Amino acid sequence: ARFAKGRFGVDFALYDMTTQDQIIYLPVASSTGRTSRLANGGAIRNTGMELQLYGDIVKSNSFTWNSRINVGANRAVVTELPDGVSGGYPIVASMFPNDGGTAGLEYVAVEGELLGLLKGLTFERDADGNIIHQDGYPVVSDEKSIIGSYQPKARVGWMNSFSSGNWRADILFDGQIGGLIYSRSHTLHNTAGNLVNDNDPYLDMNAIDGRMIYDVSYDASGNPVYNLADAGGVVGDGVMYDSDGNLVENTVSVPLRDYYYKYYGNVWRRDNIEPSTFDASYLKLRQVSIAYNFPKEKLKNTALKGLSVSFIGRNLLLFTKVPTIDPETYSIRNGLFINGYESTSMPSLRSFGFSVNANL
Repeated sequence: ARFAKGRFGVDFALYDMTTQDQIIYLPVASSTGRTSRLANGGAIRNTGMELQLYGDIVKSNSFTWNSRINVGANRAVVTELPDGVSGGYPIVASMFPNDGGTAGLEYVAVEGELLGLLKGLTFERDADGNIIHQDGYPVVSDEKSIIGSYQPKARVGWMNSFSSGNWRADILFDGQIGGLIYSRSHTLHNTAGNLVNDNDPYLDMNAIDGRMIYDVSYDASGNPVYNLADAGGVVGDGVMYDSDGNLVENTVSVPLRDYYYKYYGNVWRRDNIEPSTFDASYLKLRQVSIAYNFPKEKLKNTALKGLSVSFIGRNLLLFTKVPTIDPETYSIRNGLFINGYESTSMPSLRSFGFSVNANL
């Protein structure tokens, strides 16, 4: 639908469609010589809306400001799974099977739920949501649970165009609201000690906290002698069981490195997905361009009918609470493009360039 009045207008669309007979792999008995078979089955229903607001905020003989806002929302729900599938279909049964993990992140489809659910081990918590500790270390669950979907609630874009005389400037913001992303890079960097970790929204602990401190003296031969001045250690935020079996505030200090290993994934196996799964909302200053159109009278003695020069910058700013990575990313697993999962991705790049357009 389209509505317009004067300098302003609205475009609006709704859709509802169902895709059936997905191409999937179903498990079979290993005695057949195979582990899976290719089949058609299941259905996914996509419902959503697209909205665009546009208009000239300012329009005069000397200056024009045109603005457009786009909002799109889509929800993909698994409405049917193939016969013989119960408890959810593992789209990707293990995101990193060669990492030494035995209970890693899964990407699953559950009938009646959003497509692309993240499933894995999480922290054990008390009724108030506090992490339970044992001997100073956080306790990780024995069973996997689903913590949400990668699907964002909405995607947004905002374009502004300004023109005055022979000059024109375009500014584009875009981003998404909601959705989850698991960052394997965040886990790997923390357990390897590569990050200061001062921007983690969950763990109020710096990687240089609780360090061992030594005093240095020298013997008669001039060799250094190290004496432990402070054993260091950190106390994790949460609760623990006292000798009577009651939950009380955690007070046990442990080495920082060991705490990080346990917190970010059950020592080196990195099975715990909760501490590195974040709200993937972000806003980007996607592009800025500034263009100058040469007046035609300045081109009279040339073979050109028109000439413009533009300066363009892309991916200039990123606003997000996701640490370590750019949340606008994906991974490839088992030949599938997987949203909501990041693994050692390359940093996103900021770029600048010039553009020259000539009409002959």
